Amino acid sequence: MRSDVPAEDSSAAGRIALACVVRAHGVRGAVRCRLYGESADSLTTAGPVFLPDGRATRVRILATVGRHALCQLDGINDRAAATDLVGSELAVSRDRLRAPDASSYFHADLIGLSVRDTDDRAQGTVVAVHNFGAGDLLEVQPLAGASVFVPFTADAVPGVDIDGGVLRADAVWFSSGTPPPPSRPPTPGSHHDDT
Repeated sequence: MRSDVPAEDSSAAGRIALACVVRAHGVRGAVRCRLYGESADSLTTAGPVFLPDGRATRVRILATVGRHALCQLDGINDRAAATDLVGSELAVSRDRLRAPDASSYFHADLIGLSVRDTDDRAQGTVVAVHNFGAGDLLEVQPLAGASVFVPFTADAVPGVDIDGGVLRADAVWFSSGTPPPPSRPPTPGSHHDDT
């Protein structure tokens, strides 16, 4: 395992965001974070953790509840400093993370993929991945018009080719009218890393 000693890193390109600070907690600088992954472990084991301004820090996990963690960041010692971090993402160098398995993806790898539907028509580009509590949603910016939200399930997204830069989505999500809900949940064991 590499050292966890924080160091300055000016390259944000090779980083993967693991969590977002959603609010300050208490008066001693603790922050509540929304986790992008299944657990908070990577915040402590894949360090150092980088703040948006390039500062590196260590994270101590004080408590976790579901997809949220109460964290203490080295160098953040009061409520004002914690409040300044609200909305900031906590990221680690990509080479410090275990590669996702064949059925999982880093959100950073999905953003920017061209979207083609199952009828092989260009539909737009993935611009964001959201999770409002019911599973991951891909936000697709179409060639014209408002964003389309596609659930990131095996039915709605039958193919992802990171190397080829293309994601296949069921054509029904791009037709007029309201798309139907997915007919089945994702295949067991098939999940998408929320990082």
